[in-house]
Amino acid sequence: MRYFINFSAADAILVHDNVVLNLYAERGEPLFRLPLRPPYDDALQLALKSADLFVYALTPASLEDPWCARLYRQAAELAIPVAPVEVRTCEVPPELRISELIGLTSVTESHFPFGLMPGFVRSGRRIEPGSVSVAAGPVAGPPPHAAIGDLDLNSGTAGLMLGLQGFDLNAPDVGARVSAYLGGGA
Repeated sequence: MRYFINFSAADAILVHDNVVLNLYAERGEPLFRLPLRPPYDDALQLALKSADLFVYALTPASLEDPWCARLYRQAAELAIPVAPVEVRTCEVPPELRISELIGLTSVTESHFPFGLMPGFVRSGRRIEPGSVSVAAGPVAGPPPHAAIGDLDLNSGTAGLMLGLQGFDLNAPDVGARVSAYLGGGA
């Protein structure tokens, strides 16, 4: 399954540690750090259209990020099921207060902000475009998927923990390695 991850660049490590790594567990393909070049719209649309599920990593920053709002609105227009994941305590938009809402704040707001719960996102719900309440302002600069291109994913808690097992979270084969480590096969 291909997951389009919607997140704020300010929360990239936290989202990677607590959302992306979990999606590898069942051989999922999270669309997180994408090799994008300006203009970004066509490449983002292609990635979005190829996704089976739109995972919205909800944080105060992602709810204010113009790119996140725009991509969420586009996912609703494309009728891609949305799986909301509350990564940081925030005011969850009314249309995302659904049974599929996953709350991770007990993990992410603890003193040890990293938790592997393999395969925790499996489904979502289509959101009617007219019910999208996240305000979309003008976008500026690269989208989060491109802005984090040089981010060292080993710098987070997951990187420290999995580094002890010999994992390089920046490696191109990390998805297969993490999946195998968590029992998802090689």
